[in-house]
Amino acid sequence: MREVKRVLRRLFRQAPATFTLCAANVVVYLLTAVQSLSFLHNLDESSLAQHWVLYLPDMVDSIVGPLRAVGATFLHDGPAHLLFNIVMIYLLGREVEKKIGHALFSTVYFAGGVSGSALSVWLDPQHAVVGASGSAYALMAVFAGLAAKRRGRTDLRGAITLILVNLGFSVLSPGVSLAGHAGGLTAGIVMAVVLTIARTMLMRWGGVLAVFGSVVGALMTRVIEFADQFSTGGLWNSLH
Repeated sequence: MREVKRVLRRLFRQAPATFTLCAANVVVYLLTAVQSLSFLHNLDESSLAQHWVLYLPDMVDSIVGPLRAVGATFLHDGPAHLLFNIVMIYLLGREVEKKIGHALFSTVYFAGGVSGSALSVWLDPQHAVVGASGSAYALMAVFAGLAAKRRGRTDLRGAITLILVNLGFSVLSPGVSLAGHAGGLTAGIVMAVVLTIARTMLMRWGGVLAVFGSVVGALMTRVIEFADQFSTGGLWNSLH
């Protein structure tokens, strides 16, 4: 037990924000597993999953409905889904966090996740979506951009290979949200460009926040459009 605690403390010191976000994903998974009484089918019969899963028709039920765009990024369908995402996020995140700092890294992470959610509700609104893949794909792009800036050819080749392999996996695997992955990757590419060309921290923050604001705007536009179309949502009634 002491050895486990020592390892966890070391991982936290290496990348506090990355470790905390990965830990949050694990905690949410365990909560859903307890609620559903199943580690493999943890989203079944889980009230947390029912309130957080990304599903456009449910996002207009109340003023907090759009927060599913964030909550869904902490939900995972089974241990394999969780393990794949948190390993990717930790390996990429700790490198990105070291380069851009804890707070900016966290903003990049959430911007990628919300971007994946936004593109999902635009392109695939009738399917429920969960997972932190949007954030993971954003981190892939940012990691590749930072590697290119350093002109580290080995790191850059590795990052590009990682992106291509994951894209191939996404295309070939049934049930995977291609829109969610594409949304995170697109936001990540834009943020990578910003982080690469920006000369000051203020410019970096401005660019990343602009991306974040844009994806939130795109998400809310879709939610309000959907509510307007059917005129049944609590969100619509709250806004008018």
